[in-house]
Amino acid sequence: MTFCFISVCIILFAAFLLRESFLNIMIKEFPSAYGYEETINIIKERISNKKGWHLFGVIDQGSEIVANGGSPVGRIAIIHYCHGGFASMMFSADSRKKISVFSPKAVSVYEKKDGKTYIAMMNGGLMKLLSSGEMREIVKAVSREVKEIFVVLHKKEQNLS
Repeated sequence: MTFCFISVCIILFAAFLLRESFLNIMIKEFPSAYGYEETINIIKERISNKKGWHLFGVIDQGSEIVANGGSPVGRIAIIHYCHGGFASMMFSADSRKKISVFSPKAVSVYEKKDGKTYIAMMNGGLMKLLSSGEMREIVKAVSREVKEIFVVLHKKEQNLS
């Protein structure tokens, strides 16, 4: 009986840890080396200047929340973007069309109470681990290019061109 109780406790503790770390595994967050507006402008410019990538738009999520009856949450922007070629390869197979729920790609830019600007996005590395075959190759290519777009936001001294 004691063994059963200990086993159940271990399983419940593991489930709690998994739940607590799930968002940290699924979503990558990092501080921007720039302020809020500058970070958004750099992302828009980098996406627009990267061959094959298209900027759909920027949603002022903080304002939308307030405009639709919510309480103020601060400055949050959601930037939607996509690569037509990669999307075409991904969605050409019927078995992968359900992945379209993750399309277009989105990145969020927000300010926290510490006054710093942060960027959050889906963890492409995790997607690579969870996929196989042609899908894995597409995810690897997308992840490589997304990294090239966003790497400049880590350090101000890097060249933006």
